[in-house]
Amino acid sequence: MPSRLGEHRVEPLVDQADAASTLDDKCGDDRSACREGYDYDADHAREERDFGLFLGFGAAGVVALGVAVVAIPTAPPATTSRASARRLEPFGAVGPSRVGGGVRATF
Repeated sequence: MPSRLGEHRVEPLVDQADAASTLDDKCGDDRSACREGYDYDADHAREERDFGLFLGFGAAGVVALGVAVVAIPTAPPATTSRASARRLEPFGAVGPSRVGGGVRATF
């Protein structure tokens, strides 16, 4: 499963590129001569908003990574023993029309 933060960081960038492309198609490369009836303000606002979201989610990702780099190595040791805190348990299931199994992890 992809990281939700990473996923949200990319979506605004893709939408911003789509809005910029639409603006260029409807108003020209210099965006000075829009077609009649075209709502320039809506796509321009979308382009600006998406760029802000891209920067915001990107900054949040950098901060989260920085916190993880500092917090994980400097965290105090756990108070419970490792043997009781972590376990792998195999399990199986047999039914009239199926057979299955797996491993359950407990941390």
